Amino acid sequence: MDMDINLTIIEKAKIRENKIKEIEDKKLKLYGLRKTNEENEILEKALTELAMYNKTDITCPRCGNELVLLTKGASSELKCLNDNICIKIISRGI
Repeated sequence: MDMDINLTIIEKAKIRENKIKEIEDKKLKLYGLRKTNEENEILEKALTELAMYNKTDITCPRCGNELVLLTKGASSELKCLNDNICIKIISRGI
């Protein structure tokens, strides 16, 4: 009887793992892994504007949502408000 319970747990784990993989695959198909040079230029410009003026009219090059800048110490992260899955750029150091 213990083996049946263990198999059920293992099967559930495999099902959960497959669902997670499907979701990640959908995200990759939707948003892609790499940013294009054009997207990088747009994000760099937005990062500069947000750092200098604390505001920007530039929106996400992929989905059009607002871009936000988060800073902590010497690092900063510019990302889209689209559930943190759309696009982001991270810069660290001085």
